[in-house]
Amino acid sequence: MTTLLRRTALPTRPQPARLARARRWAPWILGATAVGLVPWSGLLATSLPDTTEVRHWATAWAGLDLLLAAGCATTAVLRRRSSQWSSPAAAATATVAVLDVWFDVLTAQPGAPLITALALGAVELAFAGYCVLIAVDRESPVRTSCPREPAG
Repeated sequence: MTTLLRRTALPTRPQPARLARARRWAPWILGATAVGLVPWSGLLATSLPDTTEVRHWATAWAGLDLLLAAGCATTAVLRRRSSQWSSPAAAATATVAVLDVWFDVLTAQPGAPLITALALGAVELAFAGYCVLIAVDRESPVRTSCPREPAG
């Protein structure tokens, strides 16, 4: 049994040869996926119905916003700790924010709901841009503390 567990267990650290192979293949796999998604998107655009009834609509929307909140909280904590992982967290948070705007605007009813979605979307896109700035910041995150009033 222990031999089976050892053989099927994931390595604790990536093997250097495996990692090098994954790095070599990454551009090809990602490029092929990008090329394949273009006709797939065209097929979806021409074959899916314009409207549909969906189950769990409220849960899906609340889940997306909770995912955005989790991204903000994670990025804040990691940035506060001067972690190198704050940049990827900020990039993921920006991505979720852009997705949220996309779906908010495209699913809004005409009139006031659409205007509201566009206005809030502009704010959220500015926030996503801020997250991108955090993500590409080459300097180490700076540990900051809340300003305190001088003693005395």
